[in-house]
Amino acid sequence: MIRINLLPFRLARKKENIRRQVSVFFLSLIFIFLALGWALSMLNNKISLIQNE
Repeated sequence: MIRINLLPFRLARKKENIRRQVSVFFLSLIFIFLALGWALSMLNNKISLIQNE
């Protein structure tokens, strides 16, 4: 019977999954901060318009 060592393949797949999860996490953080910055900008714009009236 031929023995196949799949350990390097499993380890590589595990590392790729971890790398993908970290990338998605940081991209999500960037998106959240951009959305919060946009919302803050819109609120500041509304406040300045109300104060100028």
